[in-house]
Amino acid sequence: MVVKPDFVAGSISGAADRVGVTMISTELAGRGTVNRRVLAEARTGLHRLLAHVGVLPIPSGSDDSASHSGRDADGSAGADDGITYLELRADSAVMARGAGLFEPSVDLGQHVAVGDLVGRVHFIEELDRPWQEYRAHLDGLVCTLRHPTLVQTGTTLVNIGVPLRAHSRLEN
Repeated sequence: MVVKPDFVAGSISGAADRVGVTMISTELAGRGTVNRRVLAEARTGLHRLLAHVGVLPIPSGSDDSASHSGRDADGSAGADDGITYLELRADSAVMARGAGLFEPSVDLGQHVAVGDLVGRVHFIEELDRPWQEYRAHLDGLVCTLRHPTLVQTGTTLVNIGVPLRAHSRLEN
């Protein structure tokens, strides 16, 4: 995902934005959990990324050569490297309009279209009040999904990433 600079104080991405450097982050397993498989995939992905941008050498004879590094045999960026860059925009967030319990209707990584149900908030202070449905307002991919069930007004329930049309700053 590519996130527009926001310069928010107290965040890693804001600090990177303020000094003009690229900040790389990932959503690993989600929900504040991790396991050995996810850690192994994260290490492999990090090494591939660092090789792709030229920080680390591509190990000779490894499976990380031309087809997997995003580079053609001549070392140039491949036309179809199988990577889809996503952008989180100012309008990517689906936010709670009231406090309650969030019931997701989508999974992390799921494609959604405008109008798709992404979740409901059940109001615990007003038990006779019907739940509030939340729908996708963009076509894209569910990039973040709220895990703790309890939400407040303004809590981000889902972020929908949209395909980035321009090249990433990471691409050569």
